[in-house]
Amino acid sequence: MLVVMSLALSIAQAYAIDEGVAKGALEVEGRTIALTHAYTHRHDNAEGLLGGPELRILLADREIPHTLLAGVYTARLDELARKGEVQGVLLLADPREPTAGVRGVLLMAQTNRGKPLAGFSISGDGGFRELQIGNNRVVGDVHHQSTRSAPAFEYAATFSAPLFQEEPISDRLSGAKAMESAPFKVLAAYSKALGAGELEAARRLATPESFREVDTLIAQVGRPAALKMFGNMSAMLGAKSKPQVFVRGQRALIVFQAGESRGMQSLVRAGGKWLVD
Repeated sequence: MLVVMSLALSIAQAYAIDEGVAKGALEVEGRTIALTHAYTHRHDNAEGLLGGPELRILLADREIPHTLLAGVYTARLDELARKGEVQGVLLLADPREPTAGVRGVLLMAQTNRGKPLAGFSISGDGGFRELQIGNNRVVGDVHHQSTRSAPAFEYAATFSAPLFQEEPISDRLSGAKAMESAPFKVLAAYSKALGAGELEAARRLATPESFREVDTLIAQVGRPAALKMFGNMSAMLGAKSKPQVFVRGQRALIVFQAGESRGMQSLVRAGGKWLVD
């Protein structure tokens, strides 16, 4: 029997903010992966960049930073999965109606960098046999077996995890005001340095995790091709890009138009300075 509850006080009092736990397994094409860790995060979609608010539930085979679920998109989590540094399932639901259907992502290593992670959707109850949502914790029991053959997979697990949320937006800027903001100026300087091949100058404007991605790209495609890509990015950050800056506490998101598509870059404030993240 499926139970969806908002237990604002009872769950809050029953648990401290501790490590999330999962007990179950993911089977993918004959392989069994123990699901031992659980993480949950609620994104309010205040930027308006998602289809709506999201409840994110990660059932994983190892411990990771819970902050990988924060932000508009979970690109860094996806990248870890591609490299085989985390395995499991990421479930995405509307927190207002969490059992009205779920979108999911299989977090598995990919040898083809350009191939997207396998996604799936579950209609009806979303695969939840039980789900309790409180102000600071989510407890549940979930099961799903795919009906497709590539890849064939099934998962079942119970879980209990702290519920983290985005910090509220403290600043929202657009156009000229966005371009005058400290986060945008750092991103513009970073992009300009990369495009000019001034890698050490750019490195000082980025977090180590972020710049490792730059080093990896250069190793994969070669310095000339990488510098051309960086130069193209720098050219995108002019007034015609219609930039927007959203600040949430110590984190910022810059959104800009990149031709027919939309570009995004996150930054973090560390030691009083904004750094590309």
